[in-house]
Amino acid sequence: MVAATLACSLALSAFASAAGASLPPDFSSTLIAAAQRLERAAKASAAVPAMHIPPAPLGGPPRFSPSLDDWLQRSLDSARKTKPVKARAAALRTIAASLRYVATGAGPAATSAAPRGDLEAAAKSILAESTYRVSATKPAQAQQPTIWERILNWIIDRIDALLGGLATATQKVPIVGVIIGYAIVGAAVIGLAFVGYRIARRLTSRRDAAVPGLGDALPPSTNADDLYSLARDAARNGNAAPAVALLYQAALVLLDRVDRVAYDPSRTPGEYRRLVRRKAQAIADAFDALARLFVAVAFGRASIGADDWLRADAAYSGIRRSLGALEAA
Repeated sequence: MVAATLACSLALSAFASAAGASLPPDFSSTLIAAAQRLERAAKASAAVPAMHIPPAPLGGPPRFSPSLDDWLQRSLDSARKTKPVKARAAALRTIAASLRYVATGAGPAATSAAPRGDLEAAAKSILAESTYRVSATKPAQAQQPTIWERILNWIIDRIDALLGGLATATQKVPIVGVIIGYAIVGAAVIGLAFVGYRIARRLTSRRDAAVPGLGDALPPSTNADDLYSLARDAARNGNAAPAVALLYQAALVLLDRVDRVAYDPSRTPGEYRRLVRRKAQAIADAFDALARLFVAVAFGRASIGADDWLRADAAYSGIRRSLGALEAA
């Protein structure tokens, strides 16, 4: 409540002080007397006094003082409703301070007696200070192209000049335009044919390493060591695909020799992998790796290189060691 009273009093006092330049000193004395009465009531913790502020003698119909008196009556009513004595006294002091503030601004205003010429000279002097001097800005420079933009623009200019020359030549000599048209069509056909060749070559290149007959049945007298020797010879000669296939066949012979998985030429690599996982779990991972490489060689599209041979050789070596340990046991 006190905060609201203070805010309202400050707003009205500011409004009244704006109009108080022409108020007579008697009205200012009236405001001070009202403020003193409120301060005495606050000091004595007495009841809120009843008072009014008369209209200001401004001439013409009242304009400001009735609004100030209305504010005073609302503030006094609010203070009367305040029950705590200290809070009520604080509200009265706030109202008194607002009245004194209005009274200080209600005296006659001093008017400037300076002639117009002096004011103009003062304004020119102030504007001539360095603080108010602003240097004229220069127009922004155009952004310079980068080296790559220059190169690209040069190429575009050369192409434009070439095409422009060709257009001029074809307009003057029609046969030249016909020749150029046939040349462009022929170049387009050759380009399409080359692209088709490259696509077909790419699709068939992965089957180049596939060697026919790698999945054929082995003769009954086949020995795993002999197959491994043949595989190493093929790898040394740069034939990685047959070498991987021979390692796979050697692994099948080893499985048959230790009575883990009987050799059956009708079985697929997938069937062999399932049987190995069920009957020879120790070599399942190595056999899977070798079987995948064999499928890529015999049936797939993947090309086989020296790195594939090394992986297949490592897988077969692990299979041979594990099965050798099982056979010895």
